[in-house]
Amino acid sequence: MKMIEGKSSAPQLGGLLLCVARGALAGLMVSLAGVFLFALAIGWFQIPDGVIDIVNQCLRIVSVVIGVWVTIGKTPQQGWLKGLLTGLVYAVLTYLVFSLIDGAWALNLALLWDVLLAMGAGAAAGVLLVNLRRK
Repeated sequence: MKMIEGKSSAPQLGGLLLCVARGALAGLMVSLAGVFLFALAIGWFQIPDGVIDIVNQCLRIVSVVIGVWVTIGKTPQQGWLKGLLTGLVYAVLTYLVFSLIDGAWALNLALLWDVLLAMGAGAAAGVLLVNLRRK
């Protein structure tokens, strides 16, 4: 472990992981609520299949951004790292939850793209949110 002024970095790492988990869970809750509301909208209106994919991607990005916002909280530092980790944990959690709901466990290229999208959106959101809070 790295020593900083006589203290180990373990408490810092534990705090970071707790913040990331809290943010990823917040993003997951946003996704679940969004999917539920969108499913209701699909039932009420005739929405083309192409629109469904676009809305799902936008919902993922918004969920990750909200998750990163929760992760960063009142400590506006290391935004890229917090965002990247939040996106990764969010992607894993959503895969697990939606696979349980669907009953299908598919490991494919689409899952890889979802993980990369979540990590990229998380890192970008982290950088932006940290810099917006500094002003």
